Amino acid sequence: MDVQRAFDTVMRNRLILRLRQQGWPSHLVRWAGSFMQDRSAAGRFQDVTTPASPLRCGLAQGSPVSPILFALYIAPIYRLRNSDGRFGYADDTAILRTGRTLEETTALTSRDMRELLTWGAANGVTFDPDKTEVMHFSRKKDPSRPSIFQGDTEIIPGDTMRWLGLWLDRKLSFKAHVDEWSAKARRVANLLKGIANTKQGPEGRSRHTVLRYAIRAALPVWKTTPIPAMHREAGTPPASIALAAQQICFPARLKSLDGRHPLVKRASRKPSWAPPTRTPSSIKRHWFVDPMTFQSRLQRAEQLLPRCHRPTLLPRQYADTEASLLQTANKAGTADDFLKTAAAATLIVYSDGSQLPNGAVGYGFAVHRDKQSLVQGAGRLGPSEVFDAEATGAMEASCLRGNPAHSSQDKFTKIRELASSHGNVRVRWIPGYTNIPGNEEADGLAKAGCLQPEPPGVMPSLAHLRRLARQQSRDAFKTWWSTEAPESYKPLNLGSHKLPSRACAPKGNAPQPPCGEISPWRLRRLPRAFQS
Repeated sequence: MDVQRAFDTVMRNRLILRLRQQGWPSHLVRWAGSFMQDRSAAGRFQDVTTPASPLRCGLAQGSPVSPILFALYIAPIYRLRNSDGRFGYADDTAILRTGRTLEETTALTSRDMRELLTWGAANGVTFDPDKTEVMHFSRKKDPSRPSIFQGDTEIIPGDTMRWLGLWLDRKLSFKAHVDEWSAKARRVANLLKGIANTKQGPEGRSRHTVLRYAIRAALPVWKTTPIPAMHREAGTPPASIALAAQQICFPARLKSLDGRHPLVKRASRKPSWAPPTRTPSSIKRHWFVDPMTFQSRLQRAEQLLPRCHRPTLLPRQYADTEASLLQTANKAGTADDFLKTAAAATLIVYSDGSQLPNGAVGYGFAVHRDKQSLVQGAGRLGPSEVFDAEATGAMEASCLRGNPAHSSQDKFTKIRELASSHGNVRVRWIPGYTNIPGNEEADGLAKAGCLQPEPPGVMPSLAHLRRLARQQSRDAFKTWWSTEAPESYKPLNLGSHKLPSRACAPKGNAPQPPCGEISPWRLRRLPRAFQS
């Protein structure tokens, strides 16, 4: 409930009586009386000012003492019946009632409101019915919502209510509060996004500030928690490192485009004009750049990663047969059932890829017929991934068909051509290789292929460049944490890896705050020793 024209309703003699009843010193009571005595007000519109008129009641607008005197003036409101359920701030007054049913709480609240309106009528205080709000808090899915009357005005309960900047909903889930403030945060973020484009944007300090406030709102940390520790706890790098990660990921996307794409042509374009014989007089020699050596941002981004085989934009291929159902049996049972149904003269090709910790990638394949090994092969690839090794092994064995992926697209295209020319070729992915002779043989050949020397002059695969781009961003975050971590955090050897999900995180004995789980090292700003 809101007091209508709050400061204007205060009467001088009644305020003096209220202060005496509350036991304030006599000199303070006399000062409050003199504060409201012989006051006048005048109206002004543009250059016209009305004559001053004396004020018989009301507190001065804009004075810092007026809110205090008004709070003392309406203090008897909070000593009425149900004093524990009455509270307010400035001219806003709230009534809280609890009961077993909504009808019971509605009846009690209506009685309290009638008592409040009676007191207001006796003291010259009125309440604005247009600003009165009613909210029923209940856990029921679809409870009834009885109305409350303020005099002759019916107040219909709402779904949400704002009280001192906090949005309350019927179940006290605070979803409305989160949605409201999230929408405001998105509007601010969209303002920053609106002034950013491919050429310019907000300065780095603004990005760091926005990201820091977002992390502080998401984590249960103290206000004095060091900024590097907050970035580590959130698993979110600073804005500069995040932008650098996007910059290194863009050339990986650029290299996955067809050679006829406009961006590819612009990135590989070379200047065709000859440089001027002399420096133009309008350009200082310090700022002059030879046109033959000048590179655009797109060309510089293209050179951040090494060259690779560009995929070709091919039409999508659709299989003539229906896809097989998902495997529901165990690994060994699925493979055993497939081998039993295969004819004795069927050629079964097993292929596999492997990668050593040092990055060496190899492939292997084995051709079986009637449980006998006919042909085997293995080899080493250049800078690639296991995905490329498996595709190469399948191509060497000519057993795979389907829509080619971007990485090792030439291998998949060759596989599809060979499968089309050899008639009935079926592809089956066997989940695991335990106790499957053909798969175990292909796995051993793939590991042996990793030990072979790397072929000279081989370009890396697209999958390798993508992993390289992701690895560079992770390494940059680790390097930043190792240099910016507070000295008290360095003995803990926490690292800068991403935090595990809550479902996989171990449950500790640390007290849990209302906003979520925390790690033991979040409890103190400067931990001097790690206690397990």
